[in-house]
Amino acid sequence: RPVQYYEQADFRFQLWYEELAAQTRALEAKHPGQRVIVGANYSPHMNVWPDVRQWVGPFKANAMTMSWTEDWWWQLPENSPQVYGFLLDALRLAGSYHGAPMQYYIMPFKGQSNDNLRRMHGLAYAHGAKIINHFITQNQAMITWDYVDQSESPRTYQALSDVIRETGAVEGRLYSALPQKAKVAILLSRAADTWDTEDLGGAGHFYGAKYNVNNDERKALWMALRHAQYPVDLITDEDVAEGKLTDYAVLYVVGAEMLAGAVKPLAEWVRNGGILCATGGGGLLDEYHRDNTLLYQVYGLKGHTLDRKVRGIRPRRDLPAMEPLDTVVPKAALPGMALEAAEFPALCYRDALLPAEGALVLAAYKTDGSPAAVGHRYGRGAAIYS
Repeated sequence: RPVQYYEQADFRFQLWYEELAAQTRALEAKHPGQRVIVGANYSPHMNVWPDVRQWVGPFKANAMTMSWTEDWWWQLPENSPQVYGFLLDALRLAGSYHGAPMQYYIMPFKGQSNDNLRRMHGLAYAHGAKIINHFITQNQAMITWDYVDQSESPRTYQALSDVIRETGAVEGRLYSALPQKAKVAILLSRAADTWDTEDLGGAGHFYGAKYNVNNDERKALWMALRHAQYPVDLITDEDVAEGKLTDYAVLYVVGAEMLAGAVKPLAEWVRNGGILCATGGGGLLDEYHRDNTLLYQVYGLKGHTLDRKVRGIRPRRDLPAMEPLDTVVPKAALPGMALEAAEFPALCYRDALLPAEGALVLAAYKTDGSPAAVGHRYGRGAAIYS
Protein backbone atom coordinates (compact mmCIF):
# COMPACT_ATOMS: atom_id res chain seq x y z
CA ARG A 1 0.00 0.00 0.00
CA PRO A 2 2.49 2.65 -1.16
CA VAL A 3 0.08 5.60 -0.87
CA GLN A 4 -0.80 4.81 2.74
CA TYR A 5 2.86 4.05 3.53
CA TYR A 6 4.09 7.38 2.18
CA GLU A 7 1.29 9.45 3.69
CA GLN A 8 1.67 8.01 7.20
CA ALA A 9 5.44 8.52 7.07
CA ASP A 10 5.04 12.10 5.84
CA PHE A 11 2.33 12.88 8.42
CA ARG A 12 4.65 11.85 11.24
CA PHE A 13 7.18 14.49 10.21
CA GLN A 14 4.59 17.19 9.50
CA LEU A 15 3.18 16.64 12.99
CA TRP A 16 6.64 17.06 14.50
CA TYR A 17 7.16 20.30 12.58
CA GLU A 18 3.87 21.68 13.90
CA GLU A 19 4.69 20.73 17.50
CA LEU A 20 8.21 22.17 17.30
CA ALA A 21 6.97 25.35 15.62
CA ALA A 22 4.36 25.88 18.33
CA GLN A 23 7.05 25.59 21.03
CA THR A 24 9.38 27.93 19.13
CA ARG A 25 6.65 30.57 18.66
CA ALA A 26 5.83 30.35 22.36
CA LEU A 27 9.48 31.00 23.25
CA GLU A 28 9.64 33.93 20.83
CA ALA A 29 6.50 35.41 22.39
CA LYS A 30 8.15 35.17 25.82
CA HIS A 31 11.21 37.06 24.58
CA PRO A 32 9.97 39.82 22.25
CA GLY A 33 12.61 41.54 20.17
CA GLN A 34 15.22 38.85 20.88
CA ARG A 35 16.53 36.16 18.57
CA VAL A 36 15.48 32.75 19.88
CA ILE A 37 17.86 29.93 18.95
CA VAL A 38 16.17 26.52 18.88
CA GLY A 39 18.11 23.55 17.56
CA ALA A 40 18.64 19.83 17.78
CA ASN A 41 21.82 17.79 17.64
CA TYR A 42 22.00 16.32 14.14
CA SER A 43 24.65 13.81 15.08
CA PRO A 44 26.10 12.03 12.02
CA HIS A 45 26.45 8.61 13.68
CA MET A 46 26.88 5.60 11.40
CA ASN A 47 25.57 6.76 8.02
CA VAL A 48 26.41 10.47 7.65
CA TRP A 49 22.98 10.72 6.08
CA PRO A 50 21.18 14.10 5.98
CA ASP A 51 17.65 12.72 5.66
CA VAL A 52 15.87 15.71 4.16
CA ARG A 53 12.83 15.25 6.42
CA GLN A 54 14.96 15.60 9.55
CA TRP A 55 17.82 17.85 8.42
CA VAL A 56 15.98 20.31 6.15
CA GLY A 57 12.24 20.06 6.77
CA PRO A 58 12.14 21.48 10.34
CA PHE A 59 14.07 24.57 9.23
CA LYS A 60 12.07 25.13 6.07
CA ALA A 61 8.93 24.95 8.25
CA ASN A 62 10.60 27.48 10.61
CA ALA A 63 10.01 25.00 13.43
CA MET A 64 13.67 25.18 14.50
CA THR A 65 16.00 28.16 14.15
CA MET A 66 19.56 26.76 14.50
CA SER A 67 21.10 23.67 12.94
CA TRP A 68 23.85 21.71 14.64
CA THR A 69 26.00 18.72 13.70
CA GLU A 70 29.11 17.04 15.04
CA ASP A 71 32.60 15.89 14.08
CA TRP A 72 33.02 12.15 14.64
CA TRP A 73 35.17 11.41 11.58
CA TRP A 74 37.68 9.12 13.33
CA GLN A 75 34.91 6.84 14.68
CA LEU A 76 33.02 6.29 11.43
CA PRO A 77 33.97 4.15 8.40
CA GLU A 78 34.00 7.08 5.98
CA ASN A 79 36.43 7.69 3.16
CA SER A 80 37.57 11.04 4.51
CA PRO A 81 36.79 13.60 7.22
CA GLN A 82 36.11 15.96 4.29
CA VAL A 83 32.79 14.17 3.76
CA TYR A 84 31.49 16.11 6.74
CA GLY A 85 31.27 19.06 4.36
CA PHE A 86 28.38 17.14 2.78
CA LEU A 87 26.52 17.36 6.10
CA LEU A 88 27.41 21.02 6.48
CA ASP A 89 26.11 21.74 2.98
CA ALA A 90 22.82 20.04 3.91
CA LEU A 91 22.50 22.25 6.99
CA ARG A 92 23.53 25.30 4.96
CA LEU A 93 20.54 24.52 2.73
CA ALA A 94 18.36 24.10 5.83
CA GLY A 95 19.40 27.51 7.10
CA SER A 96 18.83 29.24 3.77
CA TYR A 97 15.03 29.45 4.06
CA HIS A 98 14.82 31.66 7.18
CA GLY A 99 18.44 32.57 7.96
CA ALA A 100 19.05 29.87 10.59
CA PRO A 101 22.71 29.83 11.71
CA MET A 102 24.71 26.58 11.75
CA GLN A 103 26.64 25.29 14.74
CA TYR A 104 29.41 22.72 14.32
CA TYR A 105 30.68 20.72 17.27
CA ILE A 106 34.41 20.18 16.57
CA MET A 107 35.72 17.79 19.16
CA PRO A 108 39.18 18.44 20.61
CA PHE A 109 39.27 15.23 22.63
CA LYS A 110 40.63 11.71 22.14
CA GLY A 111 40.76 10.55 18.52
CA GLN A 112 41.07 14.02 17.02
CA SER A 113 44.59 14.96 15.97
CA ASN A 114 45.59 18.60 16.29
CA ASP A 115 46.14 18.81 12.53
CA ASN A 116 42.60 17.63 11.84
CA LEU A 117 41.24 19.87 14.57
CA ARG A 118 42.54 22.79 12.54
CA ARG A 119 41.35 21.35 9.23
CA MET A 120 37.83 20.77 10.53
CA HIS A 121 37.62 24.43 11.52
CA GLY A 122 38.59 25.41 7.99
CA LEU A 123 35.98 23.00 6.62
CA ALA A 124 33.31 24.47 8.92
CA TYR A 125 34.04 28.09 8.01
CA ALA A 126 34.21 27.32 4.28
CA HIS A 127 30.78 25.69 4.37
CA GLY A 128 29.10 28.47 6.32
CA ALA A 129 29.18 27.44 10.00
CA LYS A 130 28.70 30.48 12.29
CA ILE A 131 28.94 28.86 15.74
CA ILE A 132 31.78 26.56 16.80
CA ASN A 133 31.33 24.32 19.84
CA HIS A 134 34.34 22.71 21.57
CA PHE A 135 32.15 21.09 24.23
CA ILE A 136 34.14 20.64 27.45
CA THR A 137 37.64 22.03 27.98
CA GLN A 138 38.25 21.35 31.66
CA ASN A 139 39.10 18.40 33.88
CA GLN A 140 36.96 15.30 34.12
CA ALA A 141 35.78 15.60 37.72
CA MET A 142 32.16 16.57 36.99
CA ILE A 143 31.58 15.71 33.33
CA THR A 144 31.47 12.91 30.75
CA TRP A 145 34.45 11.23 29.12
CA ASP A 146 34.51 13.48 26.03
CA TYR A 147 36.60 16.33 27.36
CA VAL A 148 40.07 17.85 26.96
CA ASP A 149 42.12 18.46 30.09
CA GLN A 150 44.85 21.09 30.18
CA SER A 151 47.22 18.97 32.26
CA GLU A 152 46.75 15.87 30.07
CA SER A 153 46.54 17.56 26.67
CA PRO A 154 48.62 20.74 26.61
CA ARG A 155 49.20 20.54 22.83
CA THR A 156 45.46 20.32 22.20
CA TYR A 157 44.93 23.43 24.33
CA GLN A 158 47.60 25.16 22.26
CA ALA A 159 45.87 24.14 19.02
CA LEU A 160 42.54 25.46 20.34
CA SER A 161 44.19 28.72 21.35
CA ASP A 162 45.75 29.08 17.89
CA VAL A 163 42.48 28.37 16.08
CA ILE A 164 40.52 30.85 18.20
CA ARG A 165 43.10 33.62 17.72
CA GLU A 166 43.41 33.00 13.97
CA THR A 167 39.62 33.02 13.59
CA GLY A 168 39.34 36.21 15.60
CA ALA A 169 41.71 37.96 13.20
CA VAL A 170 39.26 37.51 10.29
CA GLU A 171 35.98 37.20 12.18
CA GLY A 172 34.66 40.56 11.01
CA ARG A 173 34.71 39.39 7.39
CA LEU A 174 34.09 35.70 8.03
CA TYR A 175 30.91 35.93 10.11
CA SER A 176 28.92 37.88 7.55
CA ALA A 177 30.19 35.87 4.57
CA LEU A 178 28.38 33.04 2.80
CA PRO A 179 29.70 30.44 0.35
CA GLN A 180 29.19 31.57 -3.24
CA LYS A 181 26.18 29.99 -4.93
CA ALA A 182 27.29 26.99 -6.99
CA LYS A 183 26.32 26.07 -10.56
CA VAL A 184 26.25 22.35 -9.71
CA ALA A 185 23.71 20.77 -7.34
CA ILE A 186 22.98 17.32 -5.91
CA LEU A 187 19.36 16.40 -5.20
CA LEU A 188 18.26 15.46 -1.69
CA SER A 189 14.92 13.72 -2.18
CA ARG A 190 12.18 13.68 0.43
CA ALA A 191 10.52 10.89 -1.53
CA ALA A 192 13.69 8.76 -1.79
CA ASP A 193 14.54 9.21 1.90
CA THR A 194 11.05 8.01 2.81
CA TRP A 195 11.44 4.83 0.77
CA ASP A 196 15.07 4.29 1.79
CA THR A 197 13.78 4.01 5.37
CA GLU A 198 10.98 1.57 4.50
CA ASP A 199 12.61 -1.00 6.81
CA LEU A 200 11.76 1.43 9.63
CA GLY A 201 8.26 2.23 8.44
CA GLY A 202 9.50 5.41 6.80
CA ALA A 203 10.41 6.91 10.17
CA GLY A 204 14.12 7.51 9.67
CA HIS A 205 16.62 7.12 12.49
CA PHE A 206 20.27 8.12 12.82
CA TYR A 207 21.29 4.79 14.33
CA GLY A 208 18.91 2.36 12.65
CA ALA A 209 18.67 3.29 8.95
CA LYS A 210 20.35 0.58 6.90
CA TYR A 211 19.33 1.23 3.27
CA ASN A 212 22.06 3.82 2.82
CA VAL A 213 23.50 2.99 -0.62
CA ASN A 214 21.79 5.93 -2.35
CA ASN A 215 23.12 8.30 0.28
CA ASP A 216 26.64 6.91 -0.09
CA GLU A 217 26.36 7.45 -3.84
CA ARG A 218 25.44 11.09 -3.17
CA LYS A 219 28.42 11.46 -0.85
CA ALA A 220 30.74 9.87 -3.43
CA LEU A 221 29.49 12.28 -6.12
CA TRP A 222 29.92 15.19 -3.72
CA MET A 223 33.50 14.12 -2.96
CA ALA A 224 34.35 13.65 -6.64
CA LEU A 225 32.98 17.07 -7.57
CA ARG A 226 34.78 18.78 -4.69
CA HIS A 227 38.07 17.11 -5.63
CA ALA A 228 37.51 18.34 -9.18
CA GLN A 229 37.25 21.84 -7.60
CA TYR A 230 33.55 22.35 -8.30
CA PRO A 231 31.54 24.12 -5.59
CA VAL A 232 28.40 22.07 -4.85
CA ASP A 233 25.00 23.04 -3.46
CA LEU A 234 22.35 20.62 -2.24
CA ILE A 235 18.71 21.08 -3.26
CA THR A 236 15.55 19.14 -2.40
CA ASP A 237 12.88 17.77 -4.71
CA GLU A 238 10.49 20.17 -2.94
CA ASP A 239 12.75 23.05 -4.02
CA VAL A 240 12.76 21.72 -7.59
CA ALA A 241 8.96 21.58 -7.53
CA GLU A 242 9.00 25.25 -6.46
CA GLY A 243 11.12 26.24 -9.48
CA LYS A 244 14.41 26.82 -7.63
CA LEU A 245 16.63 25.05 -10.20
CA THR A 246 16.83 28.09 -12.45
CA ASP A 247 20.33 29.26 -11.51
CA TYR A 248 22.00 25.83 -11.75
CA ALA A 249 23.72 24.36 -14.80
CA VAL A 250 24.02 20.72 -13.65
CA LEU A 251 21.93 18.52 -11.34
CA TYR A 252 22.81 15.06 -10.03
CA VAL A 253 19.93 12.76 -9.06
CA VAL A 254 20.38 9.54 -7.06
CA GLY A 255 17.63 7.16 -5.96
CA ALA A 256 14.52 5.65 -7.46
CA GLU A 257 11.97 8.10 -6.05
CA MET A 258 11.27 11.79 -6.69
CA LEU A 259 8.22 13.88 -5.78
CA ALA A 260 5.80 13.95 -8.71
CA GLY A 261 5.55 17.73 -8.38
CA ALA A 262 9.25 18.10 -9.19
CA VAL A 263 9.17 16.26 -12.51
CA LYS A 264 7.67 18.88 -14.84
CA PRO A 265 9.88 21.74 -13.53
CA LEU A 266 12.92 19.44 -13.85
CA ALA A 267 12.05 18.51 -17.43
CA GLU A 268 11.55 22.19 -18.33
CA TRP A 269 14.91 23.04 -16.77
CA VAL A 270 16.62 20.40 -18.95
CA ARG A 271 14.71 21.60 -22.03
CA ASN A 272 16.03 25.10 -21.35
CA GLY A 273 19.66 23.96 -21.23
CA GLY A 274 20.23 22.11 -17.94
CA ILE A 275 22.41 18.99 -17.70
CA LEU A 276 20.84 16.15 -15.70
CA CYS A 277 23.02 13.26 -14.46
CA ALA A 278 21.19 10.36 -12.82
CA THR A 279 22.00 7.05 -11.20
CA GLY A 280 20.41 4.45 -8.93
CA GLY A 281 16.88 4.80 -10.29
CA GLY A 282 17.00 8.43 -11.40
CA GLY A 283 13.70 9.51 -9.80
CA LEU A 284 11.69 7.39 -12.24
CA LEU A 285 9.16 6.60 -9.49
CA ASP A 286 7.10 9.19 -7.64
CA GLU A 287 6.40 9.22 -3.89
CA TYR A 288 3.56 6.69 -4.37
CA HIS A 289 5.73 4.38 -6.54
CA ARG A 290 4.00 5.31 -9.77
CA ASP A 291 6.06 5.96 -12.89
CA ASN A 292 7.28 9.51 -13.44
CA THR A 293 6.61 9.01 -17.16
CA LEU A 294 7.90 12.40 -18.33
CA LEU A 295 11.36 11.53 -17.00
CA TYR A 296 11.53 8.53 -19.37
CA GLN A 297 11.30 11.02 -22.24
CA VAL A 298 13.99 13.23 -20.70
CA TYR A 299 16.41 10.30 -20.23
CA GLY A 300 15.64 8.76 -23.61
CA LEU A 301 14.36 5.49 -22.15
CA LYS A 302 11.51 3.18 -23.08
CA GLY A 303 11.98 1.17 -19.90
CA HIS A 304 14.45 -0.15 -17.34
CA THR A 305 14.81 -2.92 -14.76
CA LEU A 306 16.59 -1.83 -11.58
CA ASP A 307 17.99 -4.66 -9.46
CA ARG A 308 19.12 -3.36 -6.06
CA LYS A 309 21.07 -6.39 -4.80
CA VAL A 310 22.71 -4.56 -1.89
CA ARG A 311 20.99 -1.61 -0.20
CA GLY A 312 23.11 -1.22 2.93
CA ILE A 313 26.90 -0.83 3.17
CA ARG A 314 29.68 0.42 5.41
CA PRO A 315 31.84 1.75 2.56
CA ARG A 316 35.34 1.59 3.99
CA ARG A 317 34.68 -1.91 5.30
CA ASP A 318 32.47 -3.42 2.56
CA LEU A 319 33.44 -1.93 -0.80
CA PRO A 320 36.99 -3.37 -1.06
CA ALA A 321 35.70 -6.95 -0.74
CA MET A 322 32.44 -6.55 -2.68
CA GLU A 323 31.77 -8.86 -5.63
CA PRO A 324 30.83 -6.84 -8.74
CA LEU A 325 27.41 -7.54 -10.26
CA ASP A 326 28.88 -6.83 -13.70
CA THR A 327 31.52 -4.73 -15.44
CA VAL A 328 30.63 -1.49 -17.22
CA VAL A 329 32.46 -0.78 -20.50
CA PRO A 330 32.33 2.75 -22.01
CA LYS A 331 31.12 2.87 -25.63
CA ALA A 332 30.61 6.47 -26.74
CA ALA A 333 30.25 10.04 -25.51
CA LEU A 334 27.77 12.81 -26.14
CA PRO A 335 29.17 15.56 -28.40
CA GLY A 336 31.22 17.99 -26.37
CA MET A 337 31.61 15.61 -23.43
CA ALA A 338 34.76 13.62 -22.67
CA LEU A 339 34.60 9.95 -21.69
CA GLU A 340 37.48 7.92 -20.29
CA ALA A 341 38.04 4.45 -21.68
CA ALA A 342 38.45 2.72 -18.30
CA GLU A 343 36.15 -0.15 -17.38
CA PHE A 344 34.67 -0.16 -13.89
CA PRO A 345 32.67 -2.54 -11.70
CA ALA A 346 28.93 -2.27 -11.10
CA LEU A 347 28.48 -2.48 -7.34
CA CYS A 348 25.29 -2.80 -5.28
CA TYR A 349 22.86 -2.04 -8.14
CA ARG A 350 22.50 -3.18 -11.75
CA ASP A 351 20.06 -1.32 -14.00
CA ALA A 352 19.14 -2.91 -17.35
CA LEU A 353 18.19 -0.09 -19.72
CA LEU A 354 15.94 -0.07 -22.76
CA PRO A 355 16.93 3.05 -24.76
CA ALA A 356 14.40 4.95 -26.83
CA GLU A 357 15.06 6.13 -30.38
CA GLY A 358 17.47 9.05 -30.35
CA ALA A 359 19.29 8.00 -27.18
CA LEU A 360 23.02 7.25 -27.36
CA VAL A 361 24.38 4.18 -25.54
CA LEU A 362 27.31 5.52 -23.52
CA ALA A 363 28.28 2.26 -21.81
CA ALA A 364 27.34 -1.42 -21.80
CA TYR A 365 27.53 -4.38 -19.45
CA LYS A 366 30.33 -6.79 -20.25
CA THR A 367 28.35 -9.98 -19.57
CA ASP A 368 25.65 -9.50 -22.22
CA GLY A 369 26.40 -6.21 -24.00
CA SER A 370 23.16 -4.62 -22.81
CA PRO A 371 23.08 -0.83 -22.23
CA ALA A 372 24.36 0.32 -18.84
CA ALA A 373 24.32 4.09 -19.50
CA VAL A 374 22.54 6.32 -22.00
CA GLY A 375 22.79 9.94 -23.01
CA HIS A 376 19.96 11.94 -24.55
CA ARG A 377 19.58 15.48 -25.87
CA TYR A 378 16.36 17.03 -24.62
CA GLY A 379 15.63 20.49 -25.96
CA ARG A 380 18.71 22.65 -25.37
CA GLY A 381 19.90 20.43 -22.52
CA ALA A 382 20.88 16.81 -22.02
CA ALA A 383 20.42 13.91 -19.64
CA ILE A 384 22.82 11.09 -18.74
CA TYR A 385 21.41 8.04 -16.99
CA SER A 386 23.60 5.23 -15.65
